[in-house]
Formats: sequence, structure tokens, C-alpha cells
Amino acid sequence: MKAKEYFELQEKIYNKLLEENKKNGLNFSVRRKFQKETLSNYFLGTLKSEYIGFSLWYIRLGYPGASIDLLTYIIREQKGEWRVFLQGHQTKAPQDEQNKTNLDLIQKLKTPFLKLEKKGKYTYWENKGDAKMYTSRIGLYTSKNLIIDELLNLINETKPLVDKLMKELKKTNTNWEARSINDEEFEKWQNKLKTKRIPYDIKNINPKIEKDEGGIETNIIENSINKILYGPPGTGKTYKLKTEYFPKYTSKEINLNSEKYFEKVVSELTWFETIALAILDNNAPITVPEIKETRWIKIKSNYSENKNINAGIWNQLQAHTIDKCELVKYQNRQSPQIFVKNRDKSWGISKEDFEDLTPELVDILEKTNNFQANPDKEIKRYEFVTFHQSYSYEDFIEGIKPVMDNDGELSYEIKDGLFKKLCQRAKNDSENKYAIFIDEINRGNVSSIFGELITLIEPDKRLGMENAMKTTLPYSRDSFGVPSNVDIYGTMNTADRSVEALDTALRRRFAFEEMLPKPEILKGSKDLKISLESLLTCINQRIEALIDRDHTIGHSYLINVKNMEDLKLVFKDKIIPLLQEYFYGDYGKIGLVLGGGFVKLLNQDNEIFADFEYDGSNGLAQNKFELVKLDENFDLEQALETLLKKTN
Repeated sequence: MKAKEYFELQEKIYNKLLEENKKNGLNFSVRRKFQKETLSNYFLGTLKSEYIGFSLWYIRLGYPGASIDLLTYIIREQKGEWRVFLQGHQTKAPQDEQNKTNLDLIQKLKTPFLKLEKKGKYTYWENKGDAKMYTSRIGLYTSKNLIIDELLNLINETKPLVDKLMKELKKTNTNWEARSINDEEFEKWQNKLKTKRIPYDIKNINPKIEKDEGGIETNIIENSINKILYGPPGTGKTYKLKTEYFPKYTSKEINLNSEKYFEKVVSELTWFETIALAILDNNAPITVPEIKETRWIKIKSNYSENKNINAGIWNQLQAHTIDKCELVKYQNRQSPQIFVKNRDKSWGISKEDFEDLTPELVDILEKTNNFQANPDKEIKRYEFVTFHQSYSYEDFIEGIKPVMDNDGELSYEIKDGLFKKLCQRAKNDSENKYAIFIDEINRGNVSSIFGELITLIEPDKRLGMENAMKTTLPYSRDSFGVPSNVDIYGTMNTADRSVEALDTALRRRFAFEEMLPKPEILKGSKDLKISLESLLTCINQRIEALIDRDHTIGHSYLINVKNMEDLKLVFKDKIIPLLQEYFYGDYGKIGLVLGGGFVKLLNQDNEIFADFEYDGSNGLAQNKFELVKLDENFDLEQALETLLKKTN
């Protein structure tokens, strides 16, 4: 099938289904994950596979289960012939009640579908030869110009049959998660489609999907963000991250299916914990090759740059074997010790040691096997870190860290840093965006912390992009690139003299958004006798005249002031100490900003000097300035009147 023909057909089907949605409330699924060859797709399927697929139902799939929707309407061309059919697809060996009922559904649909076949229009088919998967289909062959009409006819014939059987099965399994796609989901998916899909252009079509060394397909998400919010102290930079940006990278657990939840759990486990759960989940001793094939290790491997998984499994098993096991000669054993090696080369778990040392793993296994989404629990797809002078490349990317074994012997191992871990999560969840938020980015040695990643964070150098680049990390020797679905945000205080200046190479790779004080958002109260807006404006005009606008004072210093006592404390504990730092203790300049109510002049005369003849000594003694104590006797109202006098 030619590209133009394929995408034009998708668009026609999409528009017709959209029409049915507006007319009859028919909600349908659309593509939600975009790769290089599917940027213009409305539905599942690829140009290379020559099929188009969508569903009308949300049916949760546990593991192991189908790799696509349980029930999918498919339009496919094969050797010049067009087929339109509804396909059911599910494992023959379900491990939980959800998947058992899923399999029950598509097997029991056979009866009503055979009755439909007898009417003479449709053909029913099921695959009995596959030992692992059960697949059934009902549909027909048709000509290209009748595809859309036949698709709507098939939906009208089959959807009521599925809905009826679904309702009956829910009576026997009340916890079964299966229903028609609701309006909220439909709108959410439509909005996602509008933001991610690119209208068809021959330049967008590339049958070669880029993969990394682990075989993971890289996803292209346009407009990777590298942004730094900068400005004077107290202008709400960190507050903006928290209120405006954090929610963009946060979702509710209710939006996760069991597979996504399982993947999230495994991504946060250590290799030891993952291997222990793989053995525990098997309910019987298991060999290393069998451990490697478990769902736990397969998912964990996607989050690891380790090229030799077998060696890693062996190392963990031996290091955490109980001392009483004579079949393992490994010397440097580590806690907790729970593994047992058998003479048939299989590995098990010492139940007694396991329950004493790692009881939390039982809870993890229970939650993953019987996943129930918590609607109130949030899933964060971001990390927050504050840079400081001691923060290093080893903390951010990877480094060698000390490890102490049971005998007190010190050894070293390579540990992934915060940003590398985030990138591994993002690479395995290309459907969602991830972010790292770096507060006080210029307090650290940024060039040293980012290292060779300075180049890789550029949007066009991200994985999957036209000029994608990778580097070999110095400690692990892993090949590493930054996914295009990772955004980087930083904040920078322009008034902090103690920080590193950002070099030109880093500045070129970030967009900068200036955040200045906003006096206009300050609201007074009946207990305040002045305008906070006028007060902050007056102070900042004077600071800017004496230094620059990078050293002005942000509105957050006064945002929570409700009465005069609050205002006195703000001056005492925040504004005056900040001005002392700005002016290096030059109280005369502080007096020019705050006025005589806060700073007093102390006259000096020559009588303080020793009795000594010195030409020009008259008038040599300089006047000095002193801060007025803001105690219970301090008249704040009078001091503020003096402060504001020059602007009245």
C-alpha cells in the first residue's frame, strides 16, 4: 500500500467515526504513542504492517496478557484484498481474575458470532493452533470503496453483542474492569492526538524506527524544553515550578493500567530486589536462564545499561546467598542473605531469612499481582534537585560509590545518578513527558556536573531526532543519550554573588525567562496603614539606582504580610539583612534606600583622636551610620512615612 493511500484512508475512517461520535455518542480509541513512522497516524498500525486498528472498549489487561487491545476493529490489506474484522486476542494462561474474565469474554463471544455468521454475511475464525494465545475474528472481505460502510455495519452488528456479554460477565466477577470508552477518556485522547499528531507529509514517513542497543524504540516528542527562570530573590521562580510546571509532569495512579504500574514498580527496584521477586513469584526453585525470562527481569533490563544480564544475575545471587549454603563459594557476601542454591543448579529463597530480612518484598508482590489503583495517589514523572558547590557529576550522571560488606570489607561499585535514572524511565515511557527541575542551577559548577551531556541536552541532539547523538559514559562505558521526552528546568538568583557564572556553552542551550518583582499583586489589609505595592516600588527604584535591577527585592517578601507586626518582622529578618549583603555593610546606602527611620547618623568629632599634631586632622573623623533596633519601641509607621516621603 502506498503511503498516501494509507494515510488518506486513516483520515476518512477517523472523520467518519468522529461524525458517529457527535451523532450517536460512539467513543473510540486513537493512537496515543507516536514514533518516527507513525507521526501522521490516527490509529494503531503502521504503513509497513498495512493495517489500521482501534477499539470501542476499555478492558484492563494484566500480565501476561494481550499486547494490543483485547477487542480491536481492524482494517487490513493483504495481497490486494481488503478485510474488515473484529479481533479478540488474549493469553491462554491468564494469571489473575481480570485476565481470566478477559479470556472468558472472547471465548464466549464465539456463540453469538457464529449465529451472526449464519446470516451469511460474515465469517468467524479462531486460531486453535497457537499454544500461548487465543485469537478469534469475525468480519468479511470487501472492496476499498466500501470499507467505511462495511466497518460501520460491523460495529452496529457486533457492539451490542459484546456489551450484552460484558454485562453478564460482570455479574459473576464484580471486580472485572471492562466497559465502553467513556467521554472523559475520549476527550483526553482526542486532545493528545491533536497536540502530537503531525499532518501527513512524505517527509514524515520513515519505515526505519530508530532503536538503541537494547532494542528500545525511541519516540519523538517535539519541542524538548530547556529553560531557566532567572531574576532577583523573591520573585517566585521556585513557586512557579511548583504550581505551574510540577502538575504537567504528574498524573494520578488511577490512569495507570496494571502493566504500567508493574513497570513503574520494577523501575524503582534494585537488581537484588528484582531477582528476589522473580524467584518468589515463581513459587518454586528456578534456574538462572529461567530467571532471565521472567517478566521482572525483562522489564528491569529495559531500565539498565548492563550488557551482560546473566553475569549480573549470577553476581547478585551469589552475593546474597545464605552462609549455610555450601554450593556457593563466593566470599564477599552482602546483606540481606536470602538465596539458596540447589544441587540441580536451581535457586530458591530461604523462607525464614526472607521473612526476617525482606518482609517488604511480600507487599510489593501482592500489590503488583493484585493491582488496585488508588485515585488519590500521584505519580511523579519528575525529579527536583538543588545544586550546590559540592554537587557533582557523580551525583547527577554516574559515579563510583563505596559499599561495605558483612565482614567490614570496603568495595566500590558504579551507581547511576539522578538524571541518568530519570532518562532511563523516560526512554521506557515515551508516551509521557518527564522533567528535571534544578533549583539554584548556578550555585553548582554546571559544566562539571553536566560533563559531556552539555551537547546531548540540545533538542536536536536528543534520541530519535535528526541529529541525535550518544556518548560513552566514563565509568560504566555505557552508550548514553538523552530522550526527547525529558525537559530540563532551572532557576537562577541573579543577586547571589557567591555563585558560578553560567558559561556561554550552557547559555546557548537554554531559553531564559526573566522574572521580575510584581508589586501590583500585593494586596493590603485593614490592619495595614500603607500600600505594600507603593512600598516595594519605592524600595526597588532606589536599589536599581544604586546597583541594578538584578538586586531588586521580589514581591514574595511581602506576599504574606497581613498587619504591621508582620511587616516589622519582614524588615528585621529579611529586607534589612538582604540590603546589608547588597551594600557590603555600607549603612549610608541602606539609609538612602530605607530612610532615617531605619538608619541613624552618628556624628563624630576630633576629640576621639589622641593628642597629636597632624596637619589636616580637623574634620578627619568621618560620620558613621547605625541601624535602628526594630524592637518593641520601634515606631514602624513613622519610619515608613520617612521612607516614602521622597515619592509623595
